[in-house]
Amino acid sequence: IFKTYVSTKFYHFTTLIIGFDCIAIGYIFRKYSCDFALSVFLLITSGKIVWMVNGVKQLLAACIILAFSKFLMEKKFIPFAIGVLIASTIHTSAIVMIPVYFFVHGKPWNKKMLVMLVCSVLAVTFVSTFTDVLGFFLEATEYDSSYILSMQTHRGSTILHVFISAVPAVIALIGKKRIENTAPKYINICINM
Repeated sequence: IFKTYVSTKFYHFTTLIIGFDCIAIGYIFRKYSCDFALSVFLLITSGKIVWMVNGVKQLLAACIILAFSKFLMEKKFIPFAIGVLIASTIHTSAIVMIPVYFFVHGKPWNKKMLVMLVCSVLAVTFVSTFTDVLGFFLEATEYDSSYILSMQTHRGSTILHVFISAVPAVIALIGKKRIENTAPKYINICINM
């Protein structure tokens, strides 16, 4: 439709997608951030802004889910699932958000989340077995063999990136009691994710 009525140039379409991504992220920052300017600053300086031009499909799917995150907060499964299904038409990995919906509600660091954390660590520890199971489920998708091969051969992230990414979770664990007593509901969902 875009190519027929607007432009045949790919960069016009990419600009439109990036614009949508910016609006969705800006909406979430405006609605849930206590300091909009700091949130934008952290987005840019952390390098996450590069996702807008590097992983266009992935970020578009994530932004569609962000646009439907209101329903996640309100515990309305059907509208949230519709948003996830729409996002999965852009990037099939978005479908993983449907089971996540059932785990994110509740207090941070609850038993459900600890079980998920242990399962995630086990999946990473036994990556070859995990990729075999994942390969079975991804057989008929666009990620069938190349995705699994890249997971098995890719060296992954640096240890520095892991430590930096762990900082918010560690802070949430240290301030667990304070968060349970004073934080809004969406903070608990963010911690659990």
